[in-house]
Amino acid sequence: MRVLRFLNEYKYLLIISLLIPLMSIFFDSYTYEGGPAYSLGFPQKFLTYYDPLGPPENRLEIFSSINKFAFRIDIALISGILYFFIPLTLISWLIKRLVKIRNKPADA
Repeated sequence: MRVLRFLNEYKYLLIISLLIPLMSIFFDSYTYEGGPAYSLGFPQKFLTYYDPLGPPENRLEIFSSINKFAFRIDIALISGILYFFIPLTLISWLIKRLVKIRNKPADA
């Protein structure tokens, strides 16, 4: 029950944190993996494109042939979790610091 309340409270942050790694496919540069393999994704490479001619210039052409790419859903979810918990941790740390500074008694 606590998990559902937590996810409901931060549902927009969760959706954004899952979409950012998927959008990084279109903004990140290709990483050569060796042989005919090229990877995409940030912070982890979760999409691998296999073609001996090289990667296409248009990123949407990657999805034109399902036989030429491999999508790692586990790594994509780990990327989304990182994007979810790092800002959440930083925001909670900043709030605690600000409350601590605000409640600090003034030296006379």
